Amino acid sequence: MISGASMGLGLRLGDEKPVKTCPACLQEDIPEGASKCRYCGTEQLPVRVG
Repeated sequence: MISGASMGLGLRLGDEKPVKTCPACLQEDIPEGASKCRYCGTEQLPVRVG
């Protein structure tokens, strides 16, 4: 049996931590540096620091 992690479906080393939620589809695992949502393609605003 092949697990999801061995197929590359899990988190990989070096992946950014999810820090924001897509305002369109509400997925909560969008990396901080993403410019588009990986699920719906909606452009993402930069995360404000401070």
